Amino acid sequence: MTEEQFIMKHQATWKRLSELEKVFKHTKKSKIATKDADDFLMHYRDVSHDLAFARTHFPGSRTATYLNQLVASCHGLLYKRERITFKGLVHAVGTKFPYAHGKFGPQIVLAVVIFLIGATVAGVMTAINTQWAAFFLPQAFIDSVSRGELGGGDWNYPLMSSVIMTNNILVALKAFVFGILLGVGTVYVLFYNGAMLGALTILVYRFADPFVYWSLILPHGIIELHAIFISGAAGLLLARALLMPGLLKRSHAVIKVAKESMLLLLGVVLMLVLAGLIEGFITPLELSASLKYLFAFVTGMGSLFLSLRGIKLWKESGE
Repeated sequence: MTEEQFIMKHQATWKRLSELEKVFKHTKKSKIATKDADDFLMHYRDVSHDLAFARTHFPGSRTATYLNQLVASCHGLLYKRERITFKGLVHAVGTKFPYAHGKFGPQIVLAVVIFLIGATVAGVMTAINTQWAAFFLPQAFIDSVSRGELGGGDWNYPLMSSVIMTNNILVALKAFVFGILLGVGTVYVLFYNGAMLGALTILVYRFADPFVYWSLILPHGIIELHAIFISGAAGLLLARALLMPGLLKRSHAVIKVAKESMLLLLGVVLMLVLAGLIEGFITPLELSASLKYLFAFVTGMGSLFLSLRGIKLWKESGE
């Protein structure tokens, strides 16, 4: 292939990347259309390959020089670090996170379904034979519930809040990171957490007071489960990028999903910190069950508002 033939074959791709380079230079990343971002990544990859070819077959040529300058400029735009400001953080939490929540709503729904399947399977097994709850819950916990004991005892509030937050954040991170195992790990985390809740609920209905039980679970549980579902959705997105990268190179697809998931995980961490504070400081208080149900209603409305705002922002984006 001559240099002229090489130029004629690939110049349309170079021109498109050059146009996108100008867009990226003069537009905030948050305002760049998803299609343009996808095209930029795809064309950047293709032009990088063309540069390697030109260096090999046409060293020192004007074509190789032009491609080298184009790729270098795009590389700088692609990996440019943006300063983190308080205003930017507020925008990320108040707008970008809800938007990502709305955009990936189907994956969140799928995470909920997997969780409910786990809860149903464990619930049915425990209803048939309460001893089978040991597959999902520690034996000491089962014995405690079987005696009708729910919560109580002396609480070290700061310590318990810290332990709860740490545990929940670890569960959420596992739900995301285990997506790298082609989604199997994420499915396991969602299924198993659902199974624990399903088995526990049946035990409570068999041996303890369900009204008190739900007053202890719901105030923090709504936010906590919502956060875990979002983390599970991020893990499922990671698995999809590995299995079905589409037009992108698999590594580029994974990087793209990982960056998008950071928005989800930022919101998840904040949600779990809030859930941990509620579980550590509010749940153990000797308040009436009615007041705790009222508190749960408020947290439920907060989760609903997040979901509806996310759907609204996503629809308005026109993607």
